[in-house]
Amino acid sequence: MKNRPEWLLFQYAVLYAGGFVSSLYDTLGASSTQFILNHTDVQTVVCTTLELQSVLQAKAGCRSLKHVVLTDVASTEDVDVSAATAAGLTVWTNVQLEGIGARFPIAPTYAKITDPCFLMYTSGTTGDPKGVLLSSQNIMSSTQGVLERIAHGAVLETMNENAVHLSYLPLAHIFEHVVVAVMITYSARIGFYQGNTLKLAEDLCALRPTLFPTVPRLLNKIYDKVVISAKSAGGVKAWLFNWALQTKLRNLKQGYLGHPLFDKLIFSKVQQKLGLDRCKVLPVGSAPVSPDVMNFFRVALDFPLVEGYGQSECAGVAHIADPRDFDSGNVGAPMISTEVKLVAVSDMGYEPTDTTHGEGEAQFPVRGRGEICFRGPTVFSGYFKDPVRTKEAVDADGWLHSGDIGVWLLDGRLKIVDRKKNIFKLSQGEYVAPEKIENVVAGSDLVAQAFVYGDSLHAVLVGIVVPEVDTVVKLAKSLGISSSDIVELCQHDEVVAAVHMDIVRVCKAAGLHSFETVKTIALHPQPFSVDNDLLTPTFKLKRHDAKKAFLPTINALYSQVGDLVGGHHVLQA
Repeated sequence: MKNRPEWLLFQYAVLYAGGFVSSLYDTLGASSTQFILNHTDVQTVVCTTLELQSVLQAKAGCRSLKHVVLTDVASTEDVDVSAATAAGLTVWTNVQLEGIGARFPIAPTYAKITDPCFLMYTSGTTGDPKGVLLSSQNIMSSTQGVLERIAHGAVLETMNENAVHLSYLPLAHIFEHVVVAVMITYSARIGFYQGNTLKLAEDLCALRPTLFPTVPRLLNKIYDKVVISAKSAGGVKAWLFNWALQTKLRNLKQGYLGHPLFDKLIFSKVQQKLGLDRCKVLPVGSAPVSPDVMNFFRVALDFPLVEGYGQSECAGVAHIADPRDFDSGNVGAPMISTEVKLVAVSDMGYEPTDTTHGEGEAQFPVRGRGEICFRGPTVFSGYFKDPVRTKEAVDADGWLHSGDIGVWLLDGRLKIVDRKKNIFKLSQGEYVAPEKIENVVAGSDLVAQAFVYGDSLHAVLVGIVVPEVDTVVKLAKSLGISSSDIVELCQHDEVVAAVHMDIVRVCKAAGLHSFETVKTIALHPQPFSVDNDLLTPTFKLKRHDAKKAFLPTINALYSQVGDLVGGHHVLQA
């Protein structure tokens, strides 16, 4: 179910009784839901009436499921439960269970710190989900590491019982759980969004949080709207906004965040409009953020944005940038609760003894390159009932291998530069990391989302690009095209060519090799989403599903550029 107070109430009730909690994304399909229910042999599911139908669909193949607790109705008389009863389920409401608990209280069960408390299923892009077993020690160590890093200055002053957090990132994901643990540590307040991300702007303005963790996808959307709104104002307003922005960006390079005149005259209005006028820190996680976007929000919001890095298997966070550090493009130093090392990935040319990274003007000095590995009290005990994949992830010395490639900057901060997993070889033998390229492509103002495809049978990359509607419509007008229908514009050769030209530009500016630059693209008017099965619940691209969905287009693109396989270009799903 979506985030709501009852989620946390039931979670801590289970922990109080000595159990541990497993979570289901509200967007999971029946097959994944059924897999998790069977994998855990769970007997009770807590959900709302909105998810009841999905539970019933999964029940047909579930061995152990017996009870469903509904959190959004006071009585089972308020909803039709006949289908659930016919399926062999007993339906309860949280009100009923509260009454039973009041009549039959139980003493708390005191678990050991290393006992499991959460079983979090990773939103895998391929295959069945993996159950990550996390203990109280894992969560507490991660929480303490975050607090040690971010609780300074104005942030520390607001971290008390009056702090406010808006819970909208999925509670089925570890990132939100660490934030909740931080708030509970300070006896602070947690508000819950309405359950609709399209109304998140309303929720922010209503709650005015002092802490607002977010993800790059949302930041990019807000950034586009604010910038487009400022430009569309025209005249003196647009000129003044740009002057103020450029002045503060220059000051930021010198280590100064605030500006007494421009903050009061211009940027305070931006903060109020976004509902972030009380916010003191904005942690960002789950994916890399463009330095331009990071710096824009630093100066526009007049408080620190801190980029974090980790994964479910190390309780969410292993690195987090210091809020006093205004340098973008890195994830800071390791937290006090985590050991980090870089391991050689020789076939990709990364060694811990390397002293430079990049080429030409983009080259910079480093203190080693390699796969990022974690060890310490934040690292999980293993995948639930899956010793094989556990051994693949954690080596004999206890190091968790992340699959990400990082470099140590000279001052000890970590910069993520590549991905070991999700790499493939082109036909000429060059290794390609599509996620890195997709992040670069998304830096174009004309691009909202991108899927880069290639394999060892082809010499070039092709791309499926979801356009940024407002900027592409403006582009079309500049090309003399009157239509503002995005479906029509996606088929227009001039528009496609212009978007591709800008993609080539940003790839070149980012220092990508020629073989890493997308050779040709197709524009797709429908955004990738969880609903159309192209994104995981944490908004990561489901690469295998994207390939299947766009296979005819991919084949057409390879035919278009003449990159044939054995005389023909047709790929199989």
